[in-house]
Amino acid sequence: MLTPRRLLDVPLTPTALPQSAKHRICCRNLHRTGRSSLDVWEYGEGEFDWHVDADQSTCVLSGKAIVFLADGRELELTAGASLFLPRGLSGRWKVKETLRTVSVTNAA
Repeated sequence: MLTPRRLLDVPLTPTALPQSAKHRICCRNLHRTGRSSLDVWEYGEGEFDWHVDADQSTCVLSGKAIVFLADGRELELTAGASLFLPRGLSGRWKVKETLRTVSVTNAA
């Protein structure tokens, strides 16, 4: 059974995403079916622009970040925070303390 503690210990692989050129981003896919996936992500400290191409539900396991949305809103993320990121949303992430999340993405 996956628990928050076990998700914090899941080994991750560095990921090369266009927005991560200057920042450490790691990922591990835990399950994939069709166009949906369950992934653990870890983002090193720093800032990056971001755009969501698919609906995504995310829960913060550890760390701290601020998300500056294109519409001017700011979201402060800490352990236990959960959020829904609809397809088409964009903004800028400022990771203040290494951030680890678990996300379900639906590209349908």
